[in-house]
Amino acid sequence: MKTTRILSASGVALLSTTFLFALAPASRAADLVYNLTLNLNSLAINPNGPFSLDLQLVQGSGNVTNKVTLSNFVFTGGSPTGTPDFTSGNETGSLASSIVLTNTASDNEFAQAFSSGTTQLSFKVDETSNSELVGSGTPIPDQFNVAILDNGLNNIPTTDPSGGNTLVSSAIAANQTLASVDAYSSLSPDAGVTVNLSATPEPRSGVLGLLAACVMAGMLVMRRRRVA
Repeated sequence: MKTTRILSASGVALLSTTFLFALAPASRAADLVYNLTLNLNSLAINPNGPFSLDLQLVQGSGNVTNKVTLSNFVFTGGSPTGTPDFTSGNETGSLASSIVLTNTASDNEFAQAFSSGTTQLSFKVDETSNSELVGSGTPIPDQFNVAILDNGLNNIPTTDPSGGNTLVSSAIAANQTLASVDAYSSLSPDAGVTVNLSATPEPRSGVLGLLAACVMAGMLVMRRRRVA
């Protein structure tokens, strides 16, 4: 009789595990999510400041909608200053919380200055992954860009081979990975800015922790029934 109860408790734990895996958000895995860090030590005493962070989502062929969410902004040694330098297109939010760019217009952009003492700037990027589809010809993907603007609101020069002087450029597509995101460094007279991209933990990690707790609870039930 005790054996039957133990197997029943094990079955409940297994069913709970299966159910929670089914609840894990599969759609979230389609987004490309990563952490982005800009190393800005070289700009701290640069006469071309104040500098601004520029975030841009450029519309491609215009057949699909993509969204880029920027959050968890950390300004080491400094802070954002004043109000945004400019905004355009479909953008919402602020550097104090999060910014969302949605490509319902050809150019969706947010730019705001940061104080001269800022040595590092980091934030989280979440890109949806909808590929452009066209009836004929080659589709043009939506593109997410990060740049630094000088006090004339011009992109500081970078090694970007396209001539766009971006520091980060991501062509949005269904098969994109962190390795497909291009990162560049700045050139003279604003040389020294570098970029670090790193993966964020999978959203399922929290669910796995919950699953482990359920398994532990099931084991505790079995132990108690053995004692009884």
